[in-house]
Amino acid sequence: MKTFTATIYYRLVTDFRVSQAVFFTLVFPVFLFLIFSMIWGGAEDPAYVSFLITGILGATLASEGMFAIGEVVKEYYEYNMIRYFRVLPTSTVSHFASLAVSRSLFIVMMALLMFALAFVLYGYTFTLSELAYIGLGSVVGMLCFAALGLVLSFSNIRVRVSNGLLNFIFFLLIFLSNAYYPLREVNPSLNRIADLLPLNHVLNVIRGEFLTVSLIYCGVSIVVYFALFRYLFHHYQLKR
Repeated sequence: MKTFTATIYYRLVTDFRVSQAVFFTLVFPVFLFLIFSMIWGGAEDPAYVSFLITGILGATLASEGMFAIGEVVKEYYEYNMIRYFRVLPTSTVSHFASLAVSRSLFIVMMALLMFALAFVLYGYTFTLSELAYIGLGSVVGMLCFAALGLVLSFSNIRVRVSNGLLNFIFFLLIFLSNAYYPLREVNPSLNRIADLLPLNHVLNVIRGEFLTVSLIYCGVSIVVYFALFRYLFHHYQLKR
């Protein structure tokens, strides 16, 4: 356990030294919250403050799961770095688990920053039930998007091709979602298509809406994605 904790600590230290990781996980989401809440009247509409924070959280979960976990794991195998992990005092599985935990801690820090700003600027505080839904949705979202990122990354052996696919899917998820604007109210027909994608359901769990249906969808998606990843990973290993 001490070794695993130390691995998480050194992973965090390493991530903090990567300016891109710090910017897109901590700075950029908070910047979006400030800009959007000021433009769309967060002071006059406290409900939008909650909607915006949970939406940014869901979008960040998608980004972290797909790019900071799925893509990174693929690069480890693509560049044959796994052989170095095998001589470390922790197992390869522990190393990947520490990666997921460290990225999750980044998301927790980002969420706490937005909670603090929401309270200072707009006097908004989340209830215990809202925080419980946010915690549950964050765990479900990280698992779902990490699995999806692994599937998309290992769908093609070439890193550049998989990167392009990840970017396309990510922006499709963001624009066809209720992350930054209520798509179900703006365009109900388009929202029905968006409900076929995972981000809307993760957002529903985070917001405590349509909970049963969305939890079932996310649970099935996680199982299917990991099953697909297992198949693709086995196929990838055979090709190597």
